[in-house]
Amino acid sequence: SRLLQDGGENADALILAASVHERLGSRLEAADLFERAIALDPVRRRDLGFRACSHYLEGGRADLALRALLVLYPHCPDDVEINHSICSLYRDAGRYPDAVPYAEKLLTLGRDFDHWLNAGLIMVGTGHPDKALPVLKAAHAARPDERLALTELFWCATALCDFDLSRELQAKLEAAYEADGMQLDI
Repeated sequence: SRLLQDGGENADALILAASVHERLGSRLEAADLFERAIALDPVRRRDLGFRACSHYLEGGRADLALRALLVLYPHCPDDVEINHSICSLYRDAGRYPDAVPYAEKLLTLGRDFDHWLNAGLIMVGTGHPDKALPVLKAAHAARPDERLALTELFWCATALCDFDLSRELQAKLEAAYEADGMQLDI
């Protein structure tokens, strides 16, 4: 503890102490120490940021998980997983406008269903269906049976007055709901 007070700017000491807290099950203490080490260790900072984030989330502190990723972000602004995770945490908190810069990065960096859907949800949710359409189409193409992607693409197409695509997607939605024994209410 004294080492951390006197030498708090030593990444190895912070990481060692965090690892001890991790083994003891003191997740929030470990997370705080990992977060403090992010700026001090350029080689391991990405791993440190995600470890801090994970422990904060396990400790029920999504706000602190987001803070840790925002500390990490300036060091790795083009990291797709960092942008994706920041988007997800903002979205889960209902803070869609705050997620826009990270979602815009995902529009170009995204490379899989989760990235595309995440970016699309943020863009539609903040009134940018034109930006959402290409990534929602990609998400739907990657997983055509995924109901959330299909629904978001439907609403996006409707907002853009693409009535041909809207009718096509509505028919798919109706068929999916009918297959589940439910009726679509749109």
